[in-house]
Amino acid sequence: MIKLIANMGVSAEAPKNTLRAFQYSASQKYEYFSVDPAVTLDGVIVAQADGVDIFARTYKDLAKIDIGSRFSPKFSGETVTTLEKALTFAKENDMIALIKNGFEVFDEDVKETLFDMTKDFGKNVAFICTVPETVEYIAKKLPEAEIHYDGIVASTSLPKIKQATGNCKLVVRITIDEQALAPEIKKYASLCVININNREDYDIAISLGADIVETNGFVKHDINRGFIPDMHSHTENSHDANAIPDLVCRNNIARGVHACAFTDHSDGHLYGEIDINAIIGGSVRDALAMREKYQGKIDVLTGVELGESIWHGEIERELFSLCKFDAVLGSVHTVRHPKDSRPFAQIDFSTWTDEEVDEFLTMYFDDLYETVTTVSCDIMSHLTVPFRYVIGKAGKKIDIDRYMPKIKQILRYIIDRGIAFEINTSGIGSSYSVFLPDEEFITLYRDMGGYMLTIGSDAHNEERVANGFPEALALVKKLGFTHIYLFKDRTPIQCTLV
Repeated sequence: MIKLIANMGVSAEAPKNTLRAFQYSASQKYEYFSVDPAVTLDGVIVAQADGVDIFARTYKDLAKIDIGSRFSPKFSGETVTTLEKALTFAKENDMIALIKNGFEVFDEDVKETLFDMTKDFGKNVAFICTVPETVEYIAKKLPEAEIHYDGIVASTSLPKIKQATGNCKLVVRITIDEQALAPEIKKYASLCVININNREDYDIAISLGADIVETNGFVKHDINRGFIPDMHSHTENSHDANAIPDLVCRNNIARGVHACAFTDHSDGHLYGEIDINAIIGGSVRDALAMREKYQGKIDVLTGVELGESIWHGEIERELFSLCKFDAVLGSVHTVRHPKDSRPFAQIDFSTWTDEEVDEFLTMYFDDLYETVTTVSCDIMSHLTVPFRYVIGKAGKKIDIDRYMPKIKQILRYIIDRGIAFEINTSGIGSSYSVFLPDEEFITLYRDMGGYMLTIGSDAHNEERVANGFPEALALVKKLGFTHIYLFKDRTPIQCTLV
């Protein structure tokens, strides 16, 4: 089976070279993660962080810098990690930490420190190097290590590089543009094709006989085959739902769902009117009780749907200090429009002018963009949910093209920041029987490079759990997606479609 390297961890979904990115790679079953080494002012070897001048600061100073929030609010508090911690993580998870070739320019005393450190990690460490002299140096220092050669490759140089490797395993790295070298490389070494971040390049790598592929996270192993998670459902803990937790679980099991998240409402427009902390605390307790009761039958996940969290930032802070979630949804249900600031499910848009509706929808997409860029969420829920009430209920016609620039801005952000895109099935079988969003927007997401889909029934009573799932699964397969996702401990885990 082909092996996968998560480049700097799963860097498409988490900040590069952080422990969180390495944790993603373990959960998603990568065999390797690569890490860029750097040296602090006081000589500590760490993993390089984007936008941080490692060499000019002490490790103590670096540990105070929040590098995670630069990626997205979800990773707030993530800091620079030492290389030793990264290596320890690899060993504990039976992975290989692939140290990039930045170490080749270290001072000799720092190199000695590096190699003394890595001796304790044996088969769980590998090195990328660019010159044959470094290959020979590593082979003498660490005869158990893998050596990944990333220098100039020619038919005349390969035998010399192989000889310099000694007893170490040799891997030679090439890009797609260098594919003509693949047959000769395979005579002497394992072949690694790097920078594989789309399906077309992956297919080429496979055709070349690649033993290893390096990716930012786009390429995944096929795990959890046929596993179906519902990442969005409500229980009687939500102010607008009456689903009994036990029946939610029973019905999901009967309908072939393997995991369900209790994502009850924490809505900003209700802050001060109801005790949100108590409600979500009750939801988490119910989820944990159901998890224990139905262990081995269905995986019950803790969650919350943060609606209008941009109104009251303290909601998020309070909830996260009290509860541990598997999945956090970000959404908008209410817009502070001067004509009517109630939840839009309660508004009769048939009495509104076209100009008022346009203003409302513009405000909605603005609020949704602010939500995904400022709220700590894993999944963006029901992108087009106002259409249910504006188009489906009120019969209004709208020019969707007017909102496409903002929609594309939202999609660009969630794709670049590892936030999942929800297909909400709650409308299927109703008078407005469409997915939220519908095929047009799911296709747009795919064409922009998005691949991290979740499916949510958004059920508010137990009879609606898993509603529309067969249709949703058929659609995503038709559109060429190979996986859907579940979240555990706020970590995305792929589920292979069958």
